[in-house]
Amino acid sequence: MEFFGHRGASAVAPENTLASLRLAAEQGVAGAEFDLQLTRDGVLVLLHDDTLRRTGVPIRRPGDESSSDFDSYEESLDLALSDVEWLAVKETVDVGSWKGARWEGERLATFGEALALLPEINSRGGPSGGGATKPFEYLVEMKRGDLDAVRVAAEMVRALDTVDAAKQLIFISFSLPIIVECRAAIACCRALHIIRGVDGETPAALRKRVDASLDAGATGIDFSANPTYVTAGLVAHVHARGGTVGVWTTEKLPQSDTPECWAAMEAAGVDFFTSNLPAELPAYEAARREAAAAAGEMV
Repeated sequence: MEFFGHRGASAVAPENTLASLRLAAEQGVAGAEFDLQLTRDGVLVLLHDDTLRRTGVPIRRPGDESSSDFDSYEESLDLALSDVEWLAVKETVDVGSWKGARWEGERLATFGEALALLPEINSRGGPSGGGATKPFEYLVEMKRGDLDAVRVAAEMVRALDTVDAAKQLIFISFSLPIIVECRAAIACCRALHIIRGVDGETPAALRKRVDASLDAGATGIDFSANPTYVTAGLVAHVHARGGTVGVWTTEKLPQSDTPECWAAMEAAGVDFFTSNLPAELPAYEAARREAAAAAGEMV
């Protein structure tokens, strides 16, 4: 089972920033997940929330003290991102300092900047700079069910230098129409539908939802990491249909991002786990290898 850093290395670095993506690669995960949304001026940016309020801090620049400019920067934090122009906030909002002084100066990153970062990461030998044979990958969540955002992303992917570069992207979304559009618009696209289990839902009912997603064109399913319903039988069902199975941690279930949950998901046959804790994974992997060696197994 591979690991992806949730919003990069978000336990340490400010989420959904270039710094967070770089740190995730340095920490040795197979890839990094991030969220994409479209601004009013048509720029795809990395942001999870509807607004910049939680992660943004207005930057006071020379001359702002005597004008209303700074107030406008503050007000921009509460605007829906679809009403924000990237050109207006790229130099006036800091999305790093909320996480600590070390990250002061991080700007709202664009999808183009994230794509440009991939060759840099892989030129250093991939994840952790260890000469990995498999390149670092991005798990790209398309937010808000915005079909226009998919079309902009598709144009950018088509502009990449190589088909191999495009293959380093996996798209995910809670919206099945978004997944269908990704598959139609982006060649060689891997696109996983995000599905949450529902309390009281029978395994048969969950499999029916899974089948509907795969029938529509999803290349796999990304479940919330809950061993109650992400079982070996469910994973085998998706695999039997040729699909990939991912899981992701959720703050609503804190125990979903623990060594115990990682081990349960791996035992169920899950392909990848999106975790907030990539820095802790090397120790987990080392312990797993040691246990397997003691049992005479191969990892």
